[in-house]
Amino acid sequence: MKKLLLISVLLMLASVMFAQETVAVYVAVNEKEDAKEDKDAKKVFGAMFVEAIVKRGEYKAVERTTRFLELLSKETSYQQSGAVSDNQLSKIGKQMGADLVCAIDICNVSGEKFISARLISTETAEIFKACHINSDWGSLDELTAEATRLATELIASSEYSGPKRIQINGQKYMVFPGDSGKHNWSEAKSLCKSLVAFGKDDWYLPSKSELYGLYNSRETIGGFADQWYWSSSEADNGNAWNVNFVGGSSIKNDKSREGLVRCICKY
Repeated sequence: MKKLLLISVLLMLASVMFAQETVAVYVAVNEKEDAKEDKDAKKVFGAMFVEAIVKRGEYKAVERTTRFLELLSKETSYQQSGAVSDNQLSKIGKQMGADLVCAIDICNVSGEKFISARLISTETAEIFKACHINSDWGSLDELTAEATRLATELIASSEYSGPKRIQINGQKYMVFPGDSGKHNWSEAKSLCKSLVAFGKDDWYLPSKSELYGLYNSRETIGGFADQWYWSSSEADNGNAWNVNFVGGSSIKNDKSREGLVRCICKY
């Protein structure tokens, strides 16, 4: 009985530690101007694109165009212009519980379809990868083939590979794949604490020693700017320590200053 319980716990932990990132797919639709035939084609393209991603196995993917449009229709900026920003998409994607949003635009240019896609983080609204293809599909089979081609172009060659895993003094860490903007010290701590991504909800701002570990592994982790980053370690009531990722020096800064943030968690 104890062995069965232990196996169950290990399986549960494994499912959390190695959970696939979820991609919510949104195909841009102009409800006022797109003809019904174009709307139907975009809907089918989105479904085939999701199927292509799922078959690759790197991500869990869901087609959520209808839900995106429902939520966007409530926003004044969308009602007035029909334009959608990456911040809006990342915000809605996060509400849906997705780690990433794949935004697809399809338009006709000189008799061909120009299809572009971008992979957006729901935490930072950062674009990890963008690509496009030209197409002149004329049948369902050709549409399916083009959706697969776009998925391969976007996913297979994507520089985005999820969180990096490193060791610091024997402890294993998961490092969020990208900075979370500039914030003051309190905001930096709160941002990491509230972060839920990649199957983990125990992200936090690294301590000074942990931040040095990130600095020493910066080439392996990637994506760091040549600027200073906040640590969670306080120097005194009004100051906290940071690490400069140019040279690795550390000084104490006023907590009200804005510095870069990179969240981590243990695993």
